[in-house]
Amino acid sequence: MKRWQRRTAAWGLTLALGAAGCEDDPVPPPPAPPAANSTARTGAAARNPRNPQGQGGQADAGGPPPIPVTDQSFVESPAVRDPFRRFSNRIDIITTTDSRAVVLPRFALDELRLVAVVLGTDSPYAMVKDPTNAGTILRRGMYVGRQEIIRSNVEGRTDYAVHWRVARISPARLRRTPDGALAEIPAEVVFEREDPLNPNAQVVERSVAMASQGVSSTQAQPPPSVGSALGMPIPGVGGPAPSFLPSSVPSGAAPPPGGRPGTTTTTTGGGQGGAPTTTTTVIVQTPPPSAAPTGPTVVPLPSTPPPIVTTGGESPLR
Repeated sequence: MKRWQRRTAAWGLTLALGAAGCEDDPVPPPPAPPAANSTARTGAAARNPRNPQGQGGQADAGGPPPIPVTDQSFVESPAVRDPFRRFSNRIDIITTTDSRAVVLPRFALDELRLVAVVLGTDSPYAMVKDPTNAGTILRRGMYVGRQEIIRSNVEGRTDYAVHWRVARISPARLRRTPDGALAEIPAEVVFEREDPLNPNAQVVERSVAMASQGVSSTQAQPPPSVGSALGMPIPGVGGPAPSFLPSSVPSGAAPPPGGRPGTTTTTTGGGQGGAPTTTTTVIVQTPPPSAAPTGPTVVPLPSTPPPIVTTGGESPLR
């Protein structure tokens, strides 16, 4: 009997717990009805969409003012654009290429050797040789050589590379030293490098000069006359033509056998392991006989001077 009572009590407890777990969730309370003024404003907005506040009503204090809508509001203008218009057909895709042609981009300026300069034309030019012994013609405005890196001192700006450009081509010229002697300044090609990111910066220049070869003189000479500047002496005008013989050869040396008076041939170089043999012929103007000059002789001058070709010991004729 007691056993049956315990079993009955266990079944009753199980049924009570199951009934408690199957109860429905509590129903939330219904929402509060809207206010009367809100209902009136909604009805006025439904009757007149262009004036949500009604004909005689005023806008809320916290909302933006109403935007007036006219027929001009639907006309396309810079202020009012058509949202469905396509502008992709107006975009022009331009492919930019670097039109800067660089000559000898694999070599630095220190590796180039100037061998010839041609002046007296509308576009002077020079010829340089690279380490491979190949000649290249340079003109003013050309970009030459390997690019160099410019270190930027501005914070946030990275380093960038630039090329050297031919600024000018200068011929050989003479300069009088403080002691009165004439010193030769060889022909040179001057390069310049500009900073594209800093236009106000100072332009950096470098030059490649032609190596001085052949016979030169360090003794003081009188200034050349008009005839000597043109390569033809004018009798009676100025002094005798200056002599550019080396100090080892006297100006009054006897002419070599088989040569004509006033001509001296000097051979330099040669020998095993030395420089190649160079033969230099110097023609010295011999003074006229001791007879008194009768008067100046008129010599016709050329209309245009011939081009000046300066070479570094090599013949310009091939």
